[in-house]
Amino acid sequence: MQPIILDENVVGYTLFFHPSFQYLVKGLRVPPDFWLPDELIAAILPWTLTPEQFKHEESGSHLDASSKLKPTMEIGQWHRSLRTLPKYQLGLRILGFPSILHDFITSRKGLPYSIWPDKQGPSKVNLEVDLLDEVLKQLKATKVSHKVEARIVFVHVGHLRTLHLLPALVQRRADSQHITFYTFGSHDEVSPRSWTMDEIYRTGQRIKRL
Repeated sequence: MQPIILDENVVGYTLFFHPSFQYLVKGLRVPPDFWLPDELIAAILPWTLTPEQFKHEESGSHLDASSKLKPTMEIGQWHRSLRTLPKYQLGLRILGFPSILHDFITSRKGLPYSIWPDKQGPSKVNLEVDLLDEVLKQLKATKVSHKVEARIVFVHVGHLRTLHLLPALVQRRADSQHITFYTFGSHDEVSPRSWTMDEIYRTGQRIKRL
């Protein structure tokens, strides 16, 4: 994955992958004509803003082109994982997985988690859910159904408005000392400022306005 740089700011990424990575082929809706066994597929993943979003974001900060992802394991193993665990590495970068959350989950093997919403047909949301699942799989977390109490509930930013449909949401919020809610992902109808993994429903905190 290579950054696309404009005026010293990262404005997107060029992602190179083999057609055998079906989760990317389906998630990015790659036409069958590009599924050639001896060639790599190049996909451009721009950070796009609508004119209205751009007007509000002009004064905001951009990702520094020189910024580097902090290794999450011994440096030699980290470099090998670029080849052996590409989906994990991609998930860390695309989702902007926070180091403090990574360390928290790593220190609690088998930590139960759930993701809202469930996957529904091919979509960009499903791709981001798949990447999140892969990162959490490498951290030895355990995915549970919405009917089972999770330690962390991950909510896609494009579906915060449907979160009230999550079973027993009121009870889970009341038990917020034991259950943490985190947003993740990106969506065309949500400000890019909210395309981050952030905790919501902290004690005394209302859900953030997007």
